Amino acid sequence: MLPEKIETLVSTFSNHYDDYKNTKYNEANVRGDFIDKFIHILGLDVNNDAGVAEYFREVVKEDKQKVDEHTKSPDYCIQFGSKKLFFIEAKKPSVFSLI
Repeated sequence: MLPEKIETLVSTFSNHYDDYKNTKYNEANVRGDFIDKFIHILGLDVNNDAGVAEYFREVVKEDKQKVDEHTKSPDYCIQFGSKKLFFIEAKKPSVFSLI
């Protein structure tokens, strides 16, 4: 069973799916309405409320990463100290279709 706060996010998305699939609903809103909240529910300081330096943040937004010869900026980098654990790339719902 999912934690109640995650179930609430899933229900909100499901209940308003057609609105979120509209091309006017953009990636910035997805991040604020769902992804930031999800990361916070996981116990990570997504907004740097602790006020720590960049190096010590748990979540770095738009972190620059070198991939081959290109610089990429994934929407979120989840890290512990200097160890980058994983990245999250956000997209607006209209670019995906559910099965």
